[in-house]
Amino acid sequence: MTHKERAAWLFLIVFLVTYIPYFTLSGLRGLPTTMPGFEQLWLYGITAVIQMVLIGLGYAWFALRYRSDMRAPTDERDLAIEFKGIRSAYYVLLTGAIFAGIYLPFVKTGWDIVQSMIFVIGLAQVIHFGRVVIGYRRSA
Repeated sequence: MTHKERAAWLFLIVFLVTYIPYFTLSGLRGLPTTMPGFEQLWLYGITAVIQMVLIGLGYAWFALRYRSDMRAPTDERDLAIEFKGIRSAYYVLLTGAIFAGIYLPFVKTGWDIVQSMIFVIGLAQVIHFGRVVIGYRRSA
């Protein structure tokens, strides 16, 4: 497994481990009806910090365990796999941003719009890193 594939797995797993509980708690608690909704903002902030810490720890572990792999140059296959992941995620993000930014303001308010955009960004990340992982698995 290359460093790029390990990094994609790390991002995918950490994102799912942090944001599934975030959306579950948000759904169980209900969203604030007025802005700014500091309790929801705190929940999001805690989730983002946990995500950053876990990714940092993962990279530190990679640096200790797979030091030589981290220095490997990026080749054409890596670029092609990354491009496919980015292309898929871009269209998901574009469609979701249009939905959350153009349609939702007419039917929802406040945190409903924010949560929709956070979800779309997360879905785009999952699709991006999922496509990268699948690309490396198929070419292995």
